[in-house]
Amino acid sequence: MKVWFRCNKCGKAFEAEERVRTDICPHCMSFIDLSRAERLVRKPAAAVCGKEVDPAADAASSAMKKTAAGAKSVNQAAGTPARGISPLGCPAGADAEDTYDSLYAKAENMMTFGAWGNAAALFRRCLEKRESWQARFGLVRAATRELTDLSNFADVQKDADAAFDAMTETERLSLGKRYVPKLEEKRQSLKRSYAALEVGERLSTEQEGNSVGKNKRRKGAVSGIAIIVACAIVMVFLIIIGVVVMFETKGGGEIIIYIALVLGVSGIVIGVQGNAREKKIWELNESVRTFSEQTRQAERAKLKTQIDAIDYLCGFLKY
Repeated sequence: MKVWFRCNKCGKAFEAEERVRTDICPHCMSFIDLSRAERLVRKPAAAVCGKEVDPAADAASSAMKKTAAGAKSVNQAAGTPARGISPLGCPAGADAEDTYDSLYAKAENMMTFGAWGNAAALFRRCLEKRESWQARFGLVRAATRELTDLSNFADVQKDADAAFDAMTETERLSLGKRYVPKLEEKRQSLKRSYAALEVGERLSTEQEGNSVGKNKRRKGAVSGIAIIVACAIVMVFLIIIGVVVMFETKGGGEIIIYIALVLGVSGIVIGVQGNAREKKIWELNESVRTFSEQTRQAERAKLKTQIDAIDYLCGFLKY
């Protein structure tokens, strides 16, 4: 998705892809780190093709435009092409009179600067001029940063299919010589990361199992329920002793009964609190375990998606 940014060097607004980190300002042609540029909530009302128009000067210039209209018609009649305003949101560097070849050259130039979003926009403009596998594959190259980041490959897989269907075997093999070695190196790196993630998950599962076993043994020794039951038994036993002493000696049993009640109630309260604390700890550990497992699964899915994308690309570029 494209969003609007304000250049932190010249202060003018321009449009760029949201997922890219850097781009080139079409006004001052500066290399912009988009994390430092101001992100605009909406596109400026007077921004045309990345150029901002001063509203105060717009009324004054309307008369000049009307006067120039006649001159433009004369120039067009004489064979001089008029330089029109490009549509809203056109990529930086694109002009209305650009041909396919000039647009493609500008897109390749943006690729050398790492301005992936603007390069993709120029490749799309190329496809508006005519269909070609070079421009289709250019979209793939821009979205994957020259096939080094395959996390967004699903967004341009249809373009890759169209490009591979259109190119010849010789062209595919020529591209393979350029990209396959890096792709295979990337695949090995991703597989190592995937294997390390699986080993880490296995060790984490074993540790969680041991921790659960220890918690169960600890819970069996100092369980809140066990404390409640023990205190209740002691309280009943002391009350019985107190009643017996009270009837046999005609006194003294009330103290034992009072002590039994105090000890029993205190123990039961402590046991209930301990049981609630153990439950909270268990729920917290369970939530942490669930979150860790979901994170590992998401990371594995990302790695697997990139490995599959590399296998897909190499399958076309090697054979």
